[in-house]
Amino acid sequence: MEGTGRGTITDIDGKYSIDVKKGSKLTFSYVGYRTQTLVANQNSMNVKMKADAIQLEEAIVVGYATQKKATLTGAVSSVSSENLVKRNVASLSTALQGSMPGVTIQQTSGQPGSDGGQIRVRGVGSINSDQNPLVLVDGIEMDINQVDPNTVESVSVLKDAASASIYGSRASNGVILITTKRGKAGKVSTTYSGYLTIQRPTNMPEPVTAWEFLQAELDSWDNAGITVTETQRAQQLNLIEEQRTLRPDNWNRYDTNWKDETLKDNSIMHSHNVTVSGGSDNISFFASGSYLSQDGLIPNDNFDRTNIRLNADAKILPWAKLGIETNLRQSNLLNPGLSTPKSIINKALYMLPTLSAARELDGNWGYGKNGDNPTATAYDGGKKTRTSEALVNGTLTLTPLKGLEIVGQYSRRQVSTRTRTLITPYTTSLKGQVMGLYPSEDSLKEQWEQAIRNYYRAQASYERTMKDHYAKLLVGFQAEDNESTSFFGSKKGFELDRYYLDNGDGATATSGGGANSWAMMSWYARLNYN
Repeated sequence: MEGTGRGTITDIDGKYSIDVKKGSKLTFSYVGYRTQTLVANQNSMNVKMKADAIQLEEAIVVGYATQKKATLTGAVSSVSSENLVKRNVASLSTALQGSMPGVTIQQTSGQPGSDGGQIRVRGVGSINSDQNPLVLVDGIEMDINQVDPNTVESVSVLKDAASASIYGSRASNGVILITTKRGKAGKVSTTYSGYLTIQRPTNMPEPVTAWEFLQAELDSWDNAGITVTETQRAQQLNLIEEQRTLRPDNWNRYDTNWKDETLKDNSIMHSHNVTVSGGSDNISFFASGSYLSQDGLIPNDNFDRTNIRLNADAKILPWAKLGIETNLRQSNLLNPGLSTPKSIINKALYMLPTLSAARELDGNWGYGKNGDNPTATAYDGGKKTRTSEALVNGTLTLTPLKGLEIVGQYSRRQVSTRTRTLITPYTTSLKGQVMGLYPSEDSLKEQWEQAIRNYYRAQASYERTMKDHYAKLLVGFQAEDNESTSFFGSKKGFELDRYYLDNGDGATATSGGGANSWAMMSWYARLNYN
């Protein structure tokens, strides 16, 4: 019933019953049929569903081609861009959550820059090997979480062997095909979309106070059968009473809520996107620029990403078309240098309230647990990671004869990552006494990685319809090569806070690096008959 949560389903013969008021609106729907809304004005209503011809004629992206939904035999699900941009999330994988049957997406982290979902197509495909599906964006393998959802036209998921086998062994866990938006003939149009969200943890433990902890400690001794002398019991009860009746002075008594000292109640995420598209019958383009910024729940924990994409299509000849996609991406990730955000949050939730203050009265950081102070760890030092990606993808499509299509494609994708990890010791105190530095010395590590992948494809297809018979033959050749290089350098013992690798103690210097390369080549073919 429209406007309410009430509803019902029919039996195998199509019979149903539902109690509604006269004049209520009833909505009837079924997969593959048009949705109908009727007014309940009689006791018995018979509805004849009409097939949705538009859905059956809809083109679905499959391996290396498109196919009408009506003639599709493999297990393929798809979702359009309209459904994706409705969700204000940082990662495309999270936007797909719950949108397709047989595709399970589980978000295991909320950390900025690492909050993408874990994708499983029809369950776990392997125990020891990789379980992630193959992700292709306009035919090029990419990280789904670095794709701007505003540029996506459609997402198709090939779930069974019949539909995914054309991609070979890499498709054993399913294939996700992402098609980006293209320009259309018409006036140039400009659109802006953006959002600002406040993110909060959904379930966070609440630490106990100092007296509650001391009481629980005494109860645990009794429950465990540990012998407690009368003097020890009196001392413990006296501490409990002092903590319960007197305020902590961060000298004789500590009652530190490490959670409140370290974590924020909420964080802000905002995104902005501008698109420009248009063209004529011979030339069209689609351009998009977006910026995403996401803060974490602790200091020194944030992520930002900038995406720029330009898709252009040109009709060179009546039977020749050239398409070029250019994608640029740069992301910056900031984390604490001494520990991970997950570890810091865990320590802040379970650190004992009686150990020390987060910051002592003399201005130094509290001693915490043997110098390990989660609040100080969050604030001091930092790990900065900058990732840059450049992709150029060109496709030439020839149709010299009716039904014959020849495709040639080349792409080059380069991803570079630079990481700078700085650890600076902080001074700790306890009850006015300086306890020393934690950790014992500073360190700086610089890392650089780069991967370059080339992709080549040549493909031909021929389709023909004769009366009630339709057939299409597709054959192709594909090759890829990848080269990765990396190196790092580190030092300790810097002077005057000059944290550069040309400074520091030369005796502590370490360095290393590596390189690897691989290449693959494959042939593929498919025959469709209807």
